[in-house]
Amino acid sequence: MINATLGCLHAAGFSYEAADHAWNALDSHLYGFTLHELNFPMQPRHCVKAAKQFLPFLPAAPYPHLRGLTEKVIARQHSGQHDFQFGLHLLLKDLEASRGGRVKLS
Repeated sequence: MINATLGCLHAAGFSYEAADHAWNALDSHLYGFTLHELNFPMQPRHCVKAAKQFLPFLPAAPYPHLRGLTEKVIARQHSGQHDFQFGLHLLLKDLEASRGGRVKLS
């Protein structure tokens, strides 16, 4: 699988070095999302309840952003669910921009 993926990326215009970076980024997203789903399985209907229980542990002074996000979940303005497609889209968009050496990978 790794050989085939490197081959596809190389054929698409990535150097072997850039293809290695791209492969590892995609692989990390896939494994990371899978581990998150397996170890933090929360159904959408449970997010509001969990957010309400978590809110008292988030004082606004040291955690204004995390508290703000939690309040959005409680108000049902954000689902609190993570989306594999969102992260994959970001990766693919940046990989497309870096293809052919337009962006230097260090």
